[in-house]
Amino acid sequence: MSGFQLGVVGSLALSVASSVAIVICNKALMSSLGFPFATTLTSWHLMVTFCTLHVAQQLHLFEPKPLDGQTVVLFGLLNGTSIGLLNLSLGFNSVGFYQMTKLAVIPFTVLLETLFLKKTFSQNIKYSLLVLLFGVGVASVTDLKLNLLGSVLSLLAIATTCVGQILTNTIQKRLKVSSTQLLYQSAPYQAAILFATGPFVDQLLTKRNVFAYSYSPVVLGFIVLSCLIAVSVNFSTFLVIGTTSPVTYQVLGHLKTCLVLSFGYILLHEPFTARNIIGILVAILGMGLYSYFSVREKNKKSTDCALPISQMAEKADELPLLAAKNSMHHQDKDTAATTLTSWHLLVTYCTLHVAQRLRFFEAKPIDTQTVILFGLLNGTSIGLLNLCLGFNSIGFYQMTKLAIIPFTVLLETAFLHKKFSQSIKLSLLILLLGVGIASVTDLKLNLLGSVISVLTIAATCVSQILTNTIQKRLKVSSTQLLYQSSLYQAAVLFATGPLVDRMLTNRSVSAFNYTFKVLGFIILSCSIAVSVNFSTFLVIGTTSPVTYQVLGHLKTCLILSFGYTILRDPFTGKNIVGILIAIFGMALYSYYSVLESKKKSANDTLPVTQMVDKEASPLLGAKNSGRYQDGDGDETKDANEVLPASKTSVGQ
Repeated sequence: MSGFQLGVVGSLALSVASSVAIVICNKALMSSLGFPFATTLTSWHLMVTFCTLHVAQQLHLFEPKPLDGQTVVLFGLLNGTSIGLLNLSLGFNSVGFYQMTKLAVIPFTVLLETLFLKKTFSQNIKYSLLVLLFGVGVASVTDLKLNLLGSVLSLLAIATTCVGQILTNTIQKRLKVSSTQLLYQSAPYQAAILFATGPFVDQLLTKRNVFAYSYSPVVLGFIVLSCLIAVSVNFSTFLVIGTTSPVTYQVLGHLKTCLVLSFGYILLHEPFTARNIIGILVAILGMGLYSYFSVREKNKKSTDCALPISQMAEKADELPLLAAKNSMHHQDKDTAATTLTSWHLLVTYCTLHVAQRLRFFEAKPIDTQTVILFGLLNGTSIGLLNLCLGFNSIGFYQMTKLAIIPFTVLLETAFLHKKFSQSIKLSLLILLLGVGIASVTDLKLNLLGSVISVLTIAATCVSQILTNTIQKRLKVSSTQLLYQSSLYQAAVLFATGPLVDRMLTNRSVSAFNYTFKVLGFIILSCSIAVSVNFSTFLVIGTTSPVTYQVLGHLKTCLILSFGYTILRDPFTGKNIVGILIAIFGMALYSYYSVLESKKKSANDTLPVTQMVDKEASPLLGAKNSGRYQDGDGDETKDANEVLPASKTSVGQ
């Protein structure tokens, strides 16, 4: 993978992770805690982003480069205005009309780039975008209530959003500045206009005064967390648009929309119709066509530019919308995965310890033997997964991951006496078949790799089953269990991580040259890992190990789609067919889970694959008491309904 592709992969991963994290955080802040001031919150996001980048610049993590003052001011004010208009558009329109507003951004962007930047979009590219927009519209648009003021606000929101995203790409490409440098220069101006207008916009939309709000310690804690996550959101926005294109960024946004809808159907068991599923499948087909035609046209024009067509730099005779001069450079590093994971878990424990001291949750004691065995088992499974990848081919590693679902079903049937209907099993079989077709290539076998794979499957399945069983049987929340066990998980990886990494990389983690840039990314990785670890325990605890694995394969399909759509990775009809089959299997799994849940609602309100069997015993015995807290689950229940107060997430 080239340095450019590596950078794009990192920016996409950061964009998705931070977007999901800020949705969950803002859901808790706005819905659960009653803080409705989205525009004002965004101004705080941008100010914290600027302060963070200023500290990074003082530590020489990047070099600031001056830009023309007029360019920066106009660009910053335009971006700030677009955020306010998007919030107003949502406030004065129905949800369906707001969805149509988001869909209109792509064709309007194509129109502007054609007229002002002289870009050419082939008929094939236009048709693929039309298929994509049609699919997203079918899947997400419901009512279309119109009103004059709302329509005007929507038009203004579309115009400012399109121009703002085009300029984000154009300035970086023409003026040779990095995404970090541009964000650092413009963030104060974006924050300034939202500082000035945010309280008035929020008063207009909520009939409440942001200055009269009662700021409790919990609310302040979530505001601080939201601002910290927003740094990653804003950074990844500029990075993705700069390294790809505004149109590709919008395609990524609609892919995340399909992902959010799928999350709702599969994990939250929200009601859906055939129309929703057909819409998502049509949208994915459109993304596949967009990727295919982009790759084909890139190959045809490879003599003009080495980048894909959607990323081609305009010729020197084409003028940017705003002009200035500058330059940039890029550098990347690597780290040891297993050792890094031990740091992730230690930071997770420290973060939860601070949260517990601030009384965000109540710590409840669990039997020591249970916690230690559980923590050591989870840590061991992580090390085995890394060893499995190191000692096997990619194809065999993919098969190892596919084997986790049937092995989990077998264990839960044998030891927990759970029952999985033929319909559920059939849907899981279709899902695994689709993922296998889409992702498995070579299947090179070796004895040591096979043994490690078997151990990996066993350790992963048992640890995920225990993550669910302990929470349900011992009446502890996901936060409480993670807090109790993360220290032991970190300990086993601290002890074994350097040895595993040395075995896989032939390098010593202690001899690595830790520059300020490397340390900065390690800290960022550890910060994001807190959300990853928290969400893992939360999803498994509130749903089931099987549902969590279904979610994992959904993420696999998403990653493959990213590669085809954004990175222009080569693909065949087999890959696309595999992804569509997998999505179909996920839809069937969700449908049958909801259907069987309704049939057995008298026994349990959870879907059949999540039902707790009263007579079964946990695999690890322990004693505990306390009231079950489902606040964590409530935070994610309607996460896709929240408008995150940040630039990237508004409308995506």
